[in-house]
Parts: sequence; C-alpha cells; structure tokens
Amino acid sequence: MLDMDLAISTYLDALNESRRKVEEAQAEGVRQQMLALDTIRQSLSQMAAGNMTTRLDANLAPEFDGLKHDFNKTAEKLNDVIVAVIASMGVIESGNSELAQASDDL
Repeated sequence: MLDMDLAISTYLDALNESRRKVEEAQAEGVRQQMLALDTIRQSLSQMAAGNMTTRLDANLAPEFDGLKHDFNKTAEKLNDVIVAVIASMGVIESGNSELAQASDDL
C-alpha cells in the first residue's frame, strides 16, 4: 500500500508540474499578444495624430512577424500616397498660378 501511495503521489506531482508549465506558457502567450496589441495601438494612435513615419520597431514574438511586416509595409505605402498627393498639389498650384497669370495678361 505504501508503494502504491508513493507511486500515486509521484504521478500527481508530475501532473502538477506539467500543468504549471502549460499555465506558464499560456501566460507568456497572453503577455506576448498584449505587447503586440499595445504596440500596434500606439503606432495607430501616432498615425491618427498625423505621424505617418511611425513604424513597428518593437521586438515582438516570432508569430507576429507577419503582422509587423504588413503594418510597416502598409504605413510605407500610405506615406508614399501622401507624398504623391502633396506633389500633385504642387503641380496643380503651379498650373493655377500660370492660369491666373495668363488671365491677368489678357
């Protein structure tokens, strides 16, 4: 009976240790998710405030590398669009100035 009690006790200890490791891994996963979400939230807030040069530079867990890459690529493309719009506005303004000058000359 003593041997059986020792075997069951050892089994339960191993089971508890295994459960503890799983719970620690789950807690770490949740922590990594919260870090990724907070980093994205901060970057989006900066973009909403007008900072189009913001990028995700934080060291995130490997499972978030694709998200980080996609966010940075999207931010880069958005910045390129804004630069192109500003350049087009300069061309339009120049054309308007020429038109106004031609109108004045008439």
